[in-house]
Amino acid sequence: MNGKPEAFAPGQLDAFRGRGFALIPLHKPDDRRDGKPVGKAPLKTNWRIAAPLSLDEAKYHMEVGGGNVGVRLARSQLVVDVDPRNFAKGEDSLARLQNSLGVDFDNFPVVETGGGGRHFYMLKPVEAEVVGQLSEFPGVEFKTEGRQVVAPGSIHPDTRRAYRWDALSVPLSEISEAPGALLSAIAKSVASEGQAVAGVRSPEMLGQLLALLDVGEFADHDDWLKIMMASHHATAGAGRQEFPLYAPFNGPPPL
Repeated sequence: MNGKPEAFAPGQLDAFRGRGFALIPLHKPDDRRDGKPVGKAPLKTNWRIAAPLSLDEAKYHMEVGGGNVGVRLARSQLVVDVDPRNFAKGEDSLARLQNSLGVDFDNFPVVETGGGGRHFYMLKPVEAEVVGQLSEFPGVEFKTEGRQVVAPGSIHPDTRRAYRWDALSVPLSEISEAPGALLSAIAKSVASEGQAVAGVRSPEMLGQLLALLDVGEFADHDDWLKIMMASHHATAGAGRQEFPLYAPFNGPPPL
């Protein structure tokens, strides 16, 4: 971490007023579970169906409760989550994606994340099913219903820097539908008969399934590994948050 740790900025949440985005409580930046940081994870296990916070409640959760706030996305909402730390060495996945599609994400509201990434807020048709990732563009995720992103005003657990709206970006009040070229590129394919296609299960479905597993039935390393690989494939990598939170185990048993 460079420089002095930043403070919560609850005023950043004001942009969500009356915009139809659901705010939910996340853990405190320093919180850990089983030794792992959970500062960006939902505070409630039923966060996908729990009543959202009002704007005042969300601010109170930050200012008084000392917790981060998340944005629970709906079917009509899409966030392109960009994390340069996951780019391939010497590559800029975001630039390559935009160039390949002939689009410009700077025409959308942007949050500068505490980890040095960006969240581009967009709308999409409710009937449009999308994949969570495109393998050729590592470090770029596409999040919609069943996912959440850390809201501006929150503090990154590692860098201790605040998430903030890019002051030069389009305001959330002018949010528009994602470019057609992007929606076409991330459209979820329907599996052919007998063919296993990645991304056919949402992170929400994965979490529900994992919560039902009995840890006693997965004591064997090979069985655990199969579950992990199947979870990754079924969600096209989008279930990475759900796996450590809901799985009845914290890693492979000793060999």
